[in-house]
Amino acid sequence: MNKKNILAITILAILILVFFLSKGKENVEKRSGIFNFKTTDITKIEIIQPPYDTLTVAMEDKIWTIIHPRRLPAKESQIQRFFDEFLTITTSQNSISDSPERQEFYQVSDSTGVKITVFGKKGKKLRTVFFGRNFQNQQYAYIRAEKDNNIYQIDNVFHIINPSLQNWREDRIVTFTADQIVKIQTDRYELSQETGMWMVSNPQIGTMDIVSPTSSEFTRIMNGITGLRTSTFFDDVYDTYAEKLTTPTMQMMITLNNGENVYLKLAQNDANSYILQLNEQHETLYRLTNAQFGNLNIDPSQLVDTGI
Repeated sequence: MNKKNILAITILAILILVFFLSKGKENVEKRSGIFNFKTTDITKIEIIQPPYDTLTVAMEDKIWTIIHPRRLPAKESQIQRFFDEFLTITTSQNSISDSPERQEFYQVSDSTGVKITVFGKKGKKLRTVFFGRNFQNQQYAYIRAEKDNNIYQIDNVFHIINPSLQNWREDRIVTFTADQIVKIQTDRYELSQETGMWMVSNPQIGTMDIVSPTSSEFTRIMNGITGLRTSTFFDDVYDTYAEKLTTPTMQMMITLNNGENVYLKLAQNDANSYILQLNEQHETLYRLTNAQFGNLNIDPSQLVDTGI
């Protein structure tokens, strides 16, 4: 084969390769982001679901806090999901409609869409979009930016932006860690650190013994206290449970290494649960399961280190 033929074949091969590469790129759908700003710029999130539900979360003293419909700590994991899964949504460059008349159909009009507004520093509005739920196909949803008629189909991420207070409020009842605890007092037992060792006393029989910090029962109570969470809150109904809480099933005082005391009061609610009151607060009470209560109401003799 002479040099001319080799050169011709090489050129042909290059042209064929370029052709297929360009075709491949054409088949890749070009997508664009909806929220083109840094998450670190965000200071407030407002979600309004017609006709009544409104949720507002704001950064206060470097902590995300629910400020409406009531002031509560916000769940960190929910905030992170909003950043990671909602603010990173992309759409195809081609909308499914740009007709204002179709906004009602896709539930993205000003009056029917879930309105999500993200604010930056000094209250500056960074972006407002209207989210439309697709009740015929739960896999997909729709979105439209404010003052824009273009409607785009996206994955259904309503579970991330659902303004229900239950989804966004912090479900941890206490936020301290086990290494911050220096004393635990109940009617059944008292746990305290003495010269670097944990001791357990039984006030009913007046004994004091050394505790093994690696024992399963010690680990159980520490995890039980620091892992207190709930999925059921009782807001503004203290009077309903006041009588039960005046004669609680169990009371606990936890002393932290900064001198703070945390008070827990537990009363039987029904056969399957307990009511928990934190620090004599009346605004919110918490539901605990029987298993959670059992992790706190331990037998003090089970804490004794029998190996010493």
